[in-house]
Amino acid sequence: KERREQEEKKCLGQTQILAMEPHHRPAIIAKSTAPLCHASSKGGRMRFKERLSALVQWFRESAEKLKKGVMDVIFPPGATPPPFPMLDKNQTNDGAMQFLVTI
Repeated sequence: KERREQEEKKCLGQTQILAMEPHHRPAIIAKSTAPLCHASSKGGRMRFKERLSALVQWFRESAEKLKKGVMDVIFPPGATPPPFPMLDKNQTNDGAMQFLVTI
């Protein structure tokens, strides 16, 4: 209420609200990009960006290890790992199977 009074804005009354057309569509709609996240503070948005960046880095490092043939890679919780590399049955490395990377 105090902020509204400082900005000199008044509340619509019952009569004005009931007089409005309920199916009215504005002629011009303001468009903007969607926010990365909905946070109540700048600090909350910054924490989200930091954590997202760390998660992306973890995923990329894990995907790179998988690409190199390391099979005991741990991906971030909830992340879907990329498909396993294609296996070339004709090539072996001291009895171990080698992977052909197609990523």
